[in-house]
Formats: sequence, C-alpha cells, structure tokens
Amino acid sequence: MTEKNPADPLAQFAATFFEECAELLSDLENRLTSLDAAHIDSEDMNAIFRAIHSIKAGAGAFKFVELVEFSHAFENLLDLLRAGEAEVTDEVCQLLIKAADIVADLVDAAQDNRAVEDGFGSDTLEQIQNQIDVIKGVSGADDGPAADTQDAGPSAPQDTGTMIYTIVFRPHADLFRHANEPLLLVRELRRLGDVVAKPDCAKLPPLQSLDPEQAYIGWTFVLTSDQPLQAIEEVFEFVVDDCDLDITATPGSEDAPSRNNDEPSVTAAAKDDKAQKAKQPSAQAGDGGSGKRSKVNSIRVDLDRIDRLVNMVGELVITQAMLRQQVLDNTGEGAGVPMQGLEDLALHTRELQEGVMAIRMQPVKSVFSRMPRIVRDLSSKLGKKVVLETSGEETEIDKTVIEELGDPLTHMIRNSLDHGLESPEERQAAGKPAEGRIKLSAEHRGGRILIQIEDDGRGIDREKVLAKAVERGIVAADAHPADEEIDNLIFEAGFSTADEVTDVSGRGVGMDVVRRNIANLGGRVSVDSVPGKGSRFSLTLPLTLAVLDGMIVAVGAEKYVLPLTSIVETLRPEPNDIHTLVNQSEVVSIRGDYIRMVYLHRQFDVPDAITDPSSGLVVLVETENGSRIGVFVDELLGQQQVVIKSLEANYDPVDGISGATILGNGRVALILDLDALESASLGPCRTNGGLGTQATSPPVRAASGSELTPPTDATALAIGRPPVPTSDNANPEPQSWN
Repeated sequence: MTEKNPADPLAQFAATFFEECAELLSDLENRLTSLDAAHIDSEDMNAIFRAIHSIKAGAGAFKFVELVEFSHAFENLLDLLRAGEAEVTDEVCQLLIKAADIVADLVDAAQDNRAVEDGFGSDTLEQIQNQIDVIKGVSGADDGPAADTQDAGPSAPQDTGTMIYTIVFRPHADLFRHANEPLLLVRELRRLGDVVAKPDCAKLPPLQSLDPEQAYIGWTFVLTSDQPLQAIEEVFEFVVDDCDLDITATPGSEDAPSRNNDEPSVTAAAKDDKAQKAKQPSAQAGDGGSGKRSKVNSIRVDLDRIDRLVNMVGELVITQAMLRQQVLDNTGEGAGVPMQGLEDLALHTRELQEGVMAIRMQPVKSVFSRMPRIVRDLSSKLGKKVVLETSGEETEIDKTVIEELGDPLTHMIRNSLDHGLESPEERQAAGKPAEGRIKLSAEHRGGRILIQIEDDGRGIDREKVLAKAVERGIVAADAHPADEEIDNLIFEAGFSTADEVTDVSGRGVGMDVVRRNIANLGGRVSVDSVPGKGSRFSLTLPLTLAVLDGMIVAVGAEKYVLPLTSIVETLRPEPNDIHTLVNQSEVVSIRGDYIRMVYLHRQFDVPDAITDPSSGLVVLVETENGSRIGVFVDELLGQQQVVIKSLEANYDPVDGISGATILGNGRVALILDLDALESASLGPCRTNGGLGTQATSPPVRAASGSELTPPTDATALAIGRPPVPTSDNANPEPQSWN
C-alpha cells in the first residue's frame, strides 16, 4: 500500500474520497442485499455498477493498486450483467455480495494505510473472472462478425473493422471538485486501442492567477480501436455533466458512415442542448459556467466541529439562565424591560439550541440498512426462510445514539433468527407459512424514540428458560416467578438456552450486552412474548445525549435532577404507608404495591434535609429494567431542560450520578442515575431476585417493581424483602413509559 504523508496536500481529498466510499458502500450493500434474482431491477444494477466505478476511479487517483485491480474486475462483471448478457442467479448474487465485502475491506485497508496480505481476495477475484469467461462464452463474443452485428444493432461496427475516433474533451472548471481525474480517462481509452493526445492550453491563465482546484486544459484524442461507440462513451459516462464532449468516428468499414452521420449528431445535439441550458444560469450567476453549484444543498462537516458548536450553545443556554436568575435576584419579578429582553433571549436561545441539535440528528436508516445483510447471511446459514420488514427508517435520532445502536440491533436480530423463528418444517407443522417474518420499526413517541423488533416465531419457552436459570443458580428451585420475570432472565449475563455452542449462539453473550448498551445510552429494553405466536422486543432511547428534560428536586440545600421521562407520579405518603425491613431498608405501600425507598439525604450525606417521609415527597420513578423505586426528596422545584455535562470527564465517577449540569444560579446540580440508586438501595443483603442465592448481577424484577418472590412468610422479611401483596389490586399495570 502506498505510504501517505500526513502533510500531503492531497490528504483532504483522500478524506473526502473515503467519506464518499462509506456512502457508496452503504448504498451498495443495501441494494445487493435486496437484490432478488427473480426480479432484477435495472436501476439497482446500474446503481451498483456506478458505485464500484466511482470507487475504482477515486482509488486510481490515489494509487490504491489492489483496490483498483479488484474493482476493475468487479466492474467488468457488473457491466456484463447490467447489459443483460447473463442471467443474475442466486449464485451470482452471492458472488456480488462477497465481492462487495472484499471492496469494503480494501477501502478500510487503504484508509488505515495498511497493507493487505498477499493473495487477499484472490479466490473471489478468480470466481469473478470465471463468471466473466462463462458469460462471454455464452453471449457468443467469438461467433464472428455476423453475430456481433446482430447483437450490437445496425450502427455497431463489425469486429473486423477498425474505427478512428476523434474525441474533443473540454473539462469544466469544477471538474476536479467532483472527484474526476482526466488522467484516468486517458488510461481507460488506452485499454480500448491506440491513443494520440493533443492538449489545448488556450484557457490556461498566468501562473500567479492559477487556481490548482480548477481544470483549464482540454484535449483532443485520436483513438484507433475496433470497439463500438458505446464503449468509448462509457469511458466518459461519469464526467459528461462536467465537460464539453464531442465524439466523431471515421469509418473503417461500410457501416461506419451511418454511425458517423447518425450517432455523432445525437451526441452533438445533446451537447448543444446542455450547453444552451448551462448558458442561462451562467449569465445570471456570472461564474463562468459554474451555475450548477447552486444545486448543492448540503455540505460535509467534521463531527468534532458540530460537537464544539453543541457545547458552545449549551454554554449559551447556561449563561442565559444565569442572567435571568441574577435579574430576578436583584429586581424581583417586576423587572420590566430587562425581563422582557431576557425572555426574548431565552426564546431565541431555545430556537438556536434546537437548530444546532437538529444538525446532529440523522435517520436510523443508516443502521437499519445493515440488518437485511445480517438476515440474509444468517438465514442461509441456519437453513431458514426469513423476510425482514422495516418501517420508520427516516425517524431521526442523535448521531451519537445511532453509532451505539448497531451492536444491540445486531444481537437482537440474531436472537430472533436463531432462537425465535422455527425451521420451515416446524413452521408448516404448526400451521404457519414456511417463511418467517421479522419486523423492524422505529417511531417517535413521548419525546423518545421507540424501536421494536418483532418476529412471528415460537416465542420464549418459559419452562426451558426457568429450568436453565435454576440450573445456573440464578433462580432458586422453589421459586415461582411471574411470566414477565422469566422473560427478563434472557438478559442475564452468560445466560443461554442453546443446547450447544455454535458460531451463531450458545455462549450467553448478546442479550446482556443489549441491555447494558441500551442502559448506557439512557434507554431501556423490554420483551413481550406469546408462546407459539412470537416475541416483540422494545427499545426506548433518548433522542439526544446532550440535552435532558429534567425535574429539579431539592434535598436540604442541594439540588438534583431527575430524568423527566422516568417519573411516574409524585405523592406524600401517610406514616402508616412506610414499612421498615429487618435490614433497616424501607418500602412504601402505594395502592397495595410495595416499592423500595431511596433516601437521597442518606445516599449523599446531605445535612439539614427532611427525614420524615410524611413531611416530604416520594417521587415514583421507573428504572431502565422496568422496575420502580421511590426517591424521597424535600420538594420539587420545577421542570427544566438541562445541558448534560460528563462527570467522569470533568471530575470522577460517582455512584448514583450519571452526569451534571449548571443551574441558573451558577451552581452544579447532579443528574441522578436511577439504576445505580436502585442497586444501592438493595444494601449488603442484595440477592439474585431475593431468592437466597448470591449474585453479582442486578435482581430480576417484574414490571410492577416487585422482585421474584417466594410465598409470603417470615423468610421474606429475613432476607430484606417486603411481604408479597395478597390483594387483587396488588400488581396493577404500570403506567406507560411513553
């Protein structure tokens, strides 16, 4: 691989090339994965060809030799397929996917300035060449002049004739800005025959006024070749909008005059029409024919720059809140003109903040587009027939969240394929279609994004899951957990129901990674399963990790922030609603349900706080795993959108705290980590679901907030658990997360 100097002036163009490669490869994989041998879309084939052609052209400009050579062979095969010279079978589709993977690996190696091992991709390259040889043999390329004339049409030259093409090529000034390189065109022409090039330097300006990013030199090429006009035109296919092009042919056989009098006239007419269209915007813009640039409505911006902009807007929001607080402290509510100005500033600041945050928002399509490939490969490996249905791909979410969403979705799709969907024989025996379905959807709901993965498979085998949990010591043998609690066991670390370890599953890693990654993003995952009908996994995520809608609460002289979307309700309990357990932890009875209490003044040693629960407030919140805890505070100060600051980056990690923000008075308020507070509330007697087995993972809880519970007796209190409610209203449905 060619060494690249960091100070190379072409480095910025290489960066642009790799960005374009990422976009092209993403679109390429999406189109190849959806390619159906039974219904070939010509537009898809053309788009696939253009993607590889563009990658090859750019790679040639930067001398990525391995990438150019492989892409060239790949391009040749695609050219034959899109021309309809061979049938696109399932085997050919698999070859195209494999070749696209090799191209992606070569692009990664070029971007990392890493040399690939000798012979990398040679097997696939050999398969491509064999396929090309088979196609050419079937298409009758060597059948003689008569066959060629019939296939190519009345205007095509016979193989025995030689044509002399005069090609007048005048690039527009912005040719280079569109990642086109005339040298590559010359190389392509040389593959078609003998070329003589004559430069035209009439537009070359004096050296002191020369712009290295503009194209000035034109050429007249004289090509002697036995190739048809179509082959010559294809060389210039991707620069036709960035140049003035005229191709004429001098006949070398009797049919040449018809082409010279017919086809060139079409080319000239198209050129004249294009030139006429270009004159109008050029005259208005006064930019020498570059009026086409006005069509560009997007730019690429380094993500670090956007991050800095978001941070500065966050600082502006904080400063605005501080100014407002200072005016209120000094003049009171009737501040008149100053307050009116601050209200206007707050409005504009909020609009600016929303606008800047929108820059970071991207559709989840970039993640969803990877899933069809996973489904296609894995279903083939497992011998299952699966159709993936997607919806809501244009739903937007913060780029940071998108980057962390790929692994969880991959694990969940693999889980649905391997464990959820049955084999075709099992499905037919159960009265289902042989072809299984997985639905992947995204939508905005309640200020968050909801992503669901639903399959029509066998559902969760709760007996098998419970037996495996008992075997591993996660659940006591005499426990009788609810269905929801059993379903949640699949998220335990190291848990798997697979009978044997394969390269697909069986090691117990996957779903625990999903829960951990989603929790790190401030979201949660839940499962709803019906045996024999299928399962639905739901992921709820914040739209952004930079701003949080929070509830400011007071504990003594300190202020804390509770995520607003986690709050279910707020209440002031009666003294007889509070129950103390043997380990001195406390629970609050809410409509017959027992919720564990978390006292913030105890957790963070806050002095002068209210200690009597009946004199303060209990904020009932829902944690990421669906359980509930009661957070005891002095009072609620109000709802506020806060800018999240990393505590780890600016200080050190603190148990029970997920981040910090700056309030209007300039003081720091800590953002509470509800999951960590729940774990801390369990105390030293923490057990796995309260079933008497030591564990290092969080206890499994039902949606109502109760842990896995044995029958009500003195043992329940002895291990630090509330007694099991017995009323019919003991476990009401929790309020919706959204």
